[in-house]
Amino acid sequence: MAPAGRIPPARCAALERNGYARLRDLDDPEYACVVRAMEGYQAEFLARTRELWGPDFPISPDALGHFSRQWEYPYAWVNLGPADGPVLDAGSGLTFFPFLLASAGRAVTCCDSDGTLGLPARYAEAAARTGCAVAFTDVSLAERPFDDGTFGAAACISVLEHVGDEREAVIESLATALRPGGRLVLTLDVDLRGDGDLGLEDAAVVLAELGEWFDFVHPLDLGRPPDLLTSEAFLSTATWRLPRVWRPSRTVRPAAFRTVAVLAVTAVKR
Repeated sequence: MAPAGRIPPARCAALERNGYARLRDLDDPEYACVVRAMEGYQAEFLARTRELWGPDFPISPDALGHFSRQWEYPYAWVNLGPADGPVLDAGSGLTFFPFLLASAGRAVTCCDSDGTLGLPARYAEAAARTGCAVAFTDVSLAERPFDDGTFGAAACISVLEHVGDEREAVIESLATALRPGGRLVLTLDVDLRGDGDLGLEDAAVVLAELGEWFDFVHPLDLGRPPDLLTSEAFLSTATWRLPRVWRPSRTVRPAAFRTVAVLAVTAVKR
């Protein structure tokens, strides 16, 4: 589907690390090259799949417009590494990203357990319209639906904050589905005020569980610098990047607003 100019560069030193997303990363010249190519690819993908994005479909077509996804997808792209077996997009929803991977020559399978979204039909239509053979299966990762060693790499982008007490089961499922030496790129939203779905204490449990199965590719840096990329950073400058239910009315924050940071880890299956 994608012209050569739409495939992003494979390197960005600012994103080749384990830790929290930072605002300074968004100003990095290498990051700018990656996200610029992604924006171009996403636009072409949306043009070809326009009919799939009706008002009844709750997933935003503009994945890169989201305050954290503008960082998470470039992070996943840079850290998945070179092609070495099929790739799993775990808890995928529907975005341009697996189709970008397929356009770059990867064999891609997506999975999601939300049966309300009609994802099997939407993926089949998107594959037909783009010419990208992205497979989709409607399964719960917590139930270990894949045979051991099926995949050479996996991306799990902002999923674990939505699965409650099944987090450890999901990590175990990802670990068994990967071949030894396979890469996992995982990101999660960490609630900084402690009133959301995944607090710092929960993130600590996730990291400990990852350590049971994986070796970290980069040193883990859990420092939270002054320019931490958080949802609050966009309250006054770019509210359009926030989920609709989080956007303030004048100066009043909605009750649904959460102050979250993004923690990202790249690891290799032992």
